[in-house]
Amino acid sequence: MIIDMSIPLNEDTEPFPDGGDPHLEWGQLATFEKNNLQVSIVKMVLHLGTHVDAPRHYVSTGKTVTGMGLESYFGEAVCIDASELAGKEHVMDLTELMAQNKDLIKPGDILIVYTGWCENFGDPVYFKHFPEYAPNTGDVLEKYGVRTIGVDTPSFDRPGTAHRAFLAKDRTIIECLLNVKQLVGKRFLFCAAPLPFTKGDGSPVRAFAVLNENE
Repeated sequence: MIIDMSIPLNEDTEPFPDGGDPHLEWGQLATFEKNNLQVSIVKMVLHLGTHVDAPRHYVSTGKTVTGMGLESYFGEAVCIDASELAGKEHVMDLTELMAQNKDLIKPGDILIVYTGWCENFGDPVYFKHFPEYAPNTGDVLEKYGVRTIGVDTPSFDRPGTAHRAFLAKDRTIIECLLNVKQLVGKRFLFCAAPLPFTKGDGSPVRAFAVLNENE
């Protein structure tokens, strides 16, 4: 079974408001009416919708999306439930939660974290007061060999401290994941490959999970 975890991209897709990100602009260089074919052109910030944050996003010498190996965006994944923690703490420290799930997590995993915030997508509250990750998150995940983290919130953290600390370890963050609840406690294949922008500090992705038929 394939589970689509991506936000559809169009002119109505809400960009992250804090940085003044623009809406997507869609146009056509050729149309069926004039050219008997369609060729579209799009202008958008690379961090719109479900997207990857490459190290270059917060680290001036960090790798771009193409500098990171494809294994950062594809492979074995596991989903843990942080919804209770998110309900108690605005800034989440995953130390205890990771310890509680240590038998589920394997070195090299892509870790997907469910907070329940993805259920707010489409509501104005989605971009307000969402759970953020503590600055120590990179160190905590490194202890368990996690190479990539995927989150169901619109950002890893607003101040950028957790972003910077995690990305500085040559790790990747995937933000704005949807349909995460059904993956909690399961292992699956996950893919969120970016477009190969050689200078890309990020990229929109079509994120999806592939569950075993017996799951």
